[in-house]
Amino acid sequence: MVKEYTVYKHLSPSGKVYIGITSVNPLTRWSNGHGYKDNKRFWKDIILYGWLNIRHEILYDGLTEHEARDTEAKLICEYQSYKKKYGYNRDAGYIYGYIEK
Repeated sequence: MVKEYTVYKHLSPSGKVYIGITSVNPLTRWSNGHGYKDNKRFWKDIILYGWLNIRHEILYDGLTEHEARDTEAKLICEYQSYKKKYGYNRDAGYIYGYIEK
């Protein structure tokens, strides 16, 4: 059985974005915000605003891993969410993903 992936977006009240992927149920991945404790910038704002005040959106569902990673990387570049000013992603793309030059 082939795993299916979901690409999602979190939007904080400050307007900052986090783009991510998961192969499990997104609610399980997010764990009411506790799934982001290792991302210090995002976790700080989850505590500040509260998980329920952050908007959660499923962007794409049913993707292969390669499609999901490519889509995630493109969206991170589009939103510039790897820049502290705009978001919480730690880098501009993943090993399989789109790299904008």
